[in-house]
Amino acid sequence: MDMSPATRLGNAWIMREKFEQAKNLLERQEAWCEKMIKNHGHERESYHELGPYPEDLSLHSLVRLLQGNGHVRLNVHCYQASFYDFK
Repeated sequence: MDMSPATRLGNAWIMREKFEQAKNLLERQEAWCEKMIKNHGHERESYHELGPYPEDLSLHSLVRLLQGNGHVRLNVHCYQASFYDFK
């Protein structure tokens, strides 16, 4: 059973892991595009040589964030139960 972390440190670890995966995917996507451009857009031949465009929908938003074009923004909040007054 896959359990989510219960601490801020655990959440930060998961976030760091996902950002690293997204960074690697972005690098593979950029390399794929560069190779396609070098083949002068001969799409049919290039596609068979390069294979499909690298994608992972679970990382799509993070990849867009890392592209830095301003289309996706990040806002993170980390709270502890002690921050709330449950009296």
